[in-house]
Formats: sequence, C-alpha cells, structure tokens
Amino acid sequence: MQEDAEREPSDHDAALSFVVSSIEIGVRRTPGLLFVTHLDVVRNASPAAQSASSPFAIPISELSHMFPAGHHATLRDIHLKPDAIFGIQYPPADDPEFVFFAVEYDRSTEDVEPSRNLARASWLRKVLSYSAISTGRSPIYESHLKVPSLLVLCIFSDPQRTAHVMDLVQRCAMDKSQFLFKTVPPVDPLLVSAPMPTLFTDPWQGIRGPRKLTTIERR
Repeated sequence: MQEDAEREPSDHDAALSFVVSSIEIGVRRTPGLLFVTHLDVVRNASPAAQSASSPFAIPISELSHMFPAGHHATLRDIHLKPDAIFGIQYPPADDPEFVFFAVEYDRSTEDVEPSRNLARASWLRKVLSYSAISTGRSPIYESHLKVPSLLVLCIFSDPQRTAHVMDLVQRCAMDKSQFLFKTVPPVDPLLVSAPMPTLFTDPWQGIRGPRKLTTIERR
C-alpha cells in the first residue's frame, strides 16, 4: 500500500525514519558490512507477503496468554507488524551470513503489561507475538518473509520503561536473546539533523548482557 505523498508523517514515523537511517549510516560506514533494505526484504519474501497490502504484517493464527490473576486471553487471526525491518550482510564476502532485525520504537503511548486483555496494543502483546512467529523448526517469519533470522531492536527514551519491558521479556519471551534494548534521548528530527550512527556501533543491552551489532555474536 502506497503512502499518501501529501500526508505529513506522524511524530512516531519521523523519529523512526531518523533512527533507522542512523543505523543504516553506521552499517555503511563499517567495512565489510552491507545494509539490506526493507525493499530488498520484500523482493525476496513469499508470494503471500509480496501480494499483501501490508507485506510486513506477519500472520499469527492464534495468540494465547495466562495472566497472573488466572484470566486466560486468546486472539485469533491477527498480525504482527514491526515498525521497521532491515538486514545486515556480514563477511566473509564469498560465504556471507545475513541477520535481520525488526525495530520497535517506543513513544510511551502503549501499555507495557495489561492485566487482563491482549486486544489493545501493548508490549506484552508484542513480546508474545514475536515469540509466536519465532518458534518451531520453520518459524512464521521465515516462511512469510524468507529471512533466516529475526532479532528485535527495542528503542526507548525512558530507562525505567526499558527496565520494565526487559523484565517482561525475561518472564514471557520464549527466546529471551531475540530482544535487544537501547535507551536514547527523545528524538525530534525537526531539531536534530545530524545522524546518530552510534545507534549501530555502540553495544545494545540484552537479557544476557551487552551485544554488538557490528559483529555476529552467537549466544
């Protein structure tokens, strides 16, 4: 689906574009690495994704969760749509390895952990959804997007909110190492014109410790 060229981007979309562009600049400045754009991902995705109005809306047939108070919630026939997707090609050039990333840019507008309901957008629903598309011998993201891996980059402006979501991942994610975290000052692209390639070069925080995107680190 094409965006309306005359429609102003939302604050979220403008900040997200700045963040992803900064990561792309960091990748392109690093010798031996190649940046794989979202357009490259679509070109190699499944026919179902290519023909969809929203190619990156990854289908989930069922999502279930038991809340601590005993309430059970189930959603059926839903989709997970990351804020952005890109990949990095790592050396050696004659036998490269590709790692793909989903970006979730937090604007503190969603609940972190609702107590009874998955219907509304929340970080709990995100974490459960990423777990749902990443399990089994043939993960849904692999069959839908035709990518061999999917790490989730979670970007926040509030360190307390970062810690809250990290605790949520620790308790609810099936693969805790899939999620990486970074806390940065609020991004206003109208005021900040210089890119931030350190979003790529500086380590990210993982449940099991710091993780660098500049090299492949298996954990």
